[in-house]
Amino acid sequence: MNYFEYTVEVEVTEEDEKKTKYLFDMIKNGTNPFYLCKITDEIIEDDENKKIRTFTLTSLSNINHIIINFFRGYCAKFHCFYKTPVMM
Repeated sequence: MNYFEYTVEVEVTEEDEKKTKYLFDMIKNGTNPFYLCKITDEIIEDDENKKIRTFTLTSLSNINHIIINFFRGYCAKFHCFYKTPVMM
């Protein structure tokens, strides 16, 4: 089955922590149009106080506008991939 995969990278701040909590609440309530595959935190080598959080989300439909609006106001990097399985 084909699906969209979204990768969003943001710097970890207080606002990002609130957004992450809101994202988990959406998942618990079942009000999200996507699946959360993975969240990772990576420490920036130059500055130990800075972390980059990467969200990996998937969806069966194109939800670019939802992802962009959800992370609006952040200096975020967005990547969207359309994936399809290949039978071998």
